Amino acid sequence: MKKTVGIFITGLGLALVSLLPTTAFASDSNITSVTIDSVSSRATGNEATYVISFPIAFGIFTGGGVNIKMYEVTDGIVGSSDDTTFDFSVATLSSDDVSATGDSVDNDNAYSLLLTDDLTSGSYTITLTGVTNTLTEGDYAIGMSSAFEATDDDYTMSDSFTIAEDPCAAIETAELNGVDATVFGTNVDMERGTYTDSAVGSYSLAYATSQTAIDNDTAETEDMTDDASSIVSGLSAKTEYFFQVRALSSDNCVLAQDTVTATTKRKLSNTRQAQPIVKKIKKRRALVKWTGNTYIDRYTLQLWKGNKKKHVFTGITVKKKQLKKKFLKSAKKYKVRVRAIYVTGEKSDWSKYRKLTTK
Repeated sequence: MKKTVGIFITGLGLALVSLLPTTAFASDSNITSVTIDSVSSRATGNEATYVISFPIAFGIFTGGGVNIKMYEVTDGIVGSSDDTTFDFSVATLSSDDVSATGDSVDNDNAYSLLLTDDLTSGSYTITLTGVTNTLTEGDYAIGMSSAFEATDDDYTMSDSFTIAEDPCAAIETAELNGVDATVFGTNVDMERGTYTDSAVGSYSLAYATSQTAIDNDTAETEDMTDDASSIVSGLSAKTEYFFQVRALSSDNCVLAQDTVTATTKRKLSNTRQAQPIVKKIKKRRALVKWTGNTYIDRYTLQLWKGNKKKHVFTGITVKKKQLKKKFLKSAKKYKVRVRAIYVTGEKSDWSKYRKLTTK
C-alpha cells in the first residue's frame, strides 16, 4: 500500500501527530492553510528544494517558533512520523518576508524556525533548500502550527505530494503557451514560451521531420534554458518539421510542452536580395536604399562604373548608404547592387543592378 506523508510546523516544540483524518486539514486558526508552491525534485533519495506558502491570521511574535516535520499518510489518514526518513541535516532556510533562523531537529528528521522579527497578519513564503527526500515511495504533505507547544489538534495540513522512484509518473503534463516558429530560408526561429511553475529547472527543444521521432526520443535536441528564442539552422529545404518545446523539472520530468510544425523554404543563398533604389542624385552624391527582413545581420554594397568595380562597402547595418563625392564624379554613369548577410552567416545572391547618372 502506498503511503502518504505530511510536514507539520509547530510553535516552539514538536509534537507527534497520529491518525489525523485528512490532508489539507486546517486546525490552527492562526495558520489557516499550507501550500506547497513547488518541489524541485520528487525523486526518492534526491536532495530537493521546497517552497512553502502560508497565511497568518493574527500574527506570531519575535521568539516564536515554527517547526517542520514529515508525516506519513495512508488512505488519506495522517499517520506517525516515526517511519519517515526525510533528512533535514543540511537544509537551509531562506525567505524574502520571514525573518528567522533555522536548524534541523529531532535527529535531523525535522526542521525548526526561530523568528527574529514579528509576523503580522498576511501571507508568507519560505524556501527550504537541501532537504533529502525519503527513500520510501509514497505521498507526503506539509503541516504547520503557530501554537507555543503544539498538540495533535494544532496542526494545519497541506495537500499531499508524491515521492517516487520515477517522479515523472505522477505529473500531468500541462500545455506550454507561447511556442511559435518563424521560417526564413532553411532556418526556423523558435520561441519557447514560458511556464510559470517555479519547479521548472530547464527548457529543451526537440525537432525532427516526424512526430514519431520526437515521441521515440530520436529527434535532434537543443537546450533553451538560457534563451527564450533559438534559431535552428541547416535544415533541409522545403521540408516540414515538427518542433516540440518542453518545460522540465530538475528531475527532467515534463511539466509542460507544446508542438508546432513549420515548413522550410529554399536556401537563402538561392534567394536574390531586393533591387536597391537611388534617390537624391546630385553632382557627386546619391542615396542608395533597399529593403530587407529582420534576420539580416548586415549588407554589402558594390559601386560599379561601366564594367569596373569602383568600391565595395561592407558591414552596412542599415538599409541605406549615402554615396559621397569621394566615390562619384559629376555627369557620370554608375550602377549599384546589394547583397544580404543573414544572422546564420548565409549570404543571399546579389540583387539586380540599379543604374544612376550623376548631375
